Amino acid sequence: MQQRMAKILFYFLSTLCMLMFVTPVFAQSAHLALEATEIPVGGYTEMRIILENASAASSPEIGEIDGLQIRSRGVSQQMQIINGQVTRTTTYNYLISGVKPGEYQLGPYTVKAGRQNLTTSALTLKVVEQAMSGPATSTGEENSRPSGGDPLDGQLFLRLVLPKKQFYTGEKVRAQIKLYVGAVVLQSLHYPQLNQAEVLVEGMEQPVKSREVINGQPFQVLTFSPELTMVKTGKFTLGPVRTDCSILVRNHPFSSFFEEFFAEERPLQVQSNTLDLEVLPLPSKERPADFSGAVGQFELEVMATPTEVLQGEPVTLKMIITGQGNLSMASAPVIAGLEQFKVYDPQKDFLLTTDPSQEKVAFEQIVIPLEVSTTSLGPFTFCYFDPVTAKYQRITVPALPLSVRENPDFQKTVLPPGGHEPGAEFGQDLVFIKNHPGRLRQTSEVFYRQRWFWLIQYLPFLFFLASYAYRRYQQKQEADTPAARSARAYRQASKALQSISGRLTTAGPSPGLLDELNQLLRVYLGATYNYVAAAITANITDELRTKIDDQLLLAMIKEFFEQYDYYKFTGATFDRHAALKLINLTEDILYGLNAEQHKQNNTGRRGDPYGK
Repeated sequence: MQQRMAKILFYFLSTLCMLMFVTPVFAQSAHLALEATEIPVGGYTEMRIILENASAASSPEIGEIDGLQIRSRGVSQQMQIINGQVTRTTTYNYLISGVKPGEYQLGPYTVKAGRQNLTTSALTLKVVEQAMSGPATSTGEENSRPSGGDPLDGQLFLRLVLPKKQFYTGEKVRAQIKLYVGAVVLQSLHYPQLNQAEVLVEGMEQPVKSREVINGQPFQVLTFSPELTMVKTGKFTLGPVRTDCSILVRNHPFSSFFEEFFAEERPLQVQSNTLDLEVLPLPSKERPADFSGAVGQFELEVMATPTEVLQGEPVTLKMIITGQGNLSMASAPVIAGLEQFKVYDPQKDFLLTTDPSQEKVAFEQIVIPLEVSTTSLGPFTFCYFDPVTAKYQRITVPALPLSVRENPDFQKTVLPPGGHEPGAEFGQDLVFIKNHPGRLRQTSEVFYRQRWFWLIQYLPFLFFLASYAYRRYQQKQEADTPAARSARAYRQASKALQSISGRLTTAGPSPGLLDELNQLLRVYLGATYNYVAAAITANITDELRTKIDDQLLLAMIKEFFEQYDYYKFTGATFDRHAALKLINLTEDILYGLNAEQHKQNNTGRRGDPYGK
């Protein structure tokens, strides 16, 4: 007993001494840091605003700078104890892309921390032109097997293949990720993973099976063909690509007939070779003013309906761009001679194609002719960059004939969509008249002889039953069970999504809308499946495969996080159309997850035995 009391006293004194020597530091400060002070046009660098010991700090106001693109990359926090002093650090991370050459001043920036305003210093970022040459020719497929991804003496390895090693910013290329399976039994396989800031990976679909013979040995080959978009200039190493799988290992002397009964499953991670690549910025000296932002090889088709209209009637233009390349950043073709038209903004929509190597985008635009003298619409031009010839190309479609007849009811001020004058109120000058007198009854009838009087007597009892049922419903919803947590999270997420959709309709996409959608989905997944919301990334789909049966729903979740990373870290324009598509995708995910939860609650499958 005395020894136990002595140990307790010793631990208490040790803890007290440690607390005495750990002294918190409350001096607040703000610093501005740049990863590189000089970048080429189209290049990237990271900017960090570092706050030390700042409590309840608000996000700094980062304005727009002509010639630069600044995108937020989130906030990170860290706490250190050095020589008994506690230092808390909050870092705001930003990705800066150079658009035009020149010298730009960044800062000073002011951050409000509690009642104190912290101000950083100012730094200068220089954006310079970079000498460019044409892209390299195709290098073909590497013949050597990667040593790092060869776990079973050459019987299982992964190979990364690209048609060339030099690209331009925004160029899209179809890669080949080949998994060679020799004299081993492949039990399970996950999709290959390639996570690098320099490229955007899309279209990692089902592999194509084939067979190859290498040095006289047959291999089964699983070929994945994702599309890679180059988003960062400079030289870098692509890969290795990694994939998780498992194989069956025989540990008995019997024939293969008994293999699945006696073999054991061994998990493996296979990785591919690496490739040294170079990404060049798009030429700036010869860049036309009407460059659309598309990179690749394309064709343009234009149609208009109707071509015979009255003065003031709308004409619908449909401009379809088809080809191989990257159209995600492309703007609509330029239309000449629109002085006699009222023009509405074009709507962009991606179309499905039978050829997976091609992209197809349709721009639909409404124009209204104002003059009877108008006889044509156009011509139309679309300017893009061809990485094969390393030159800017321009497609021109001739003007379309248009016949405009005089409209006696047409006013010079064209009515907005909907056909009503701004501020007009309808129905104020109408008096509605009853067509029949309605039901007649005697005014001298005694009320307690009426049927409705006796029906009212049941209202207190019905009110009691409704109150009891509602109370039981509230208790069920407020209970700390997986079903109740999921239901509460679904209601909160639906309400937040409705608010975001309303703000998009009235004010357009705000700078924080993308982060709000990401936070909304992460909080819902965390509450429903007992995850930490802040730690959820696109890899959550691998863990959810054990909890969700719907493969389409898992693919939608993965697509959401890939779209978030694309718009968050590549500097792509997050316009109204992209925001609406992402909101619709989020709504489908919430509806699918809620339906999945109802199905699991009704069948009792995949439940958590600990109620978590």
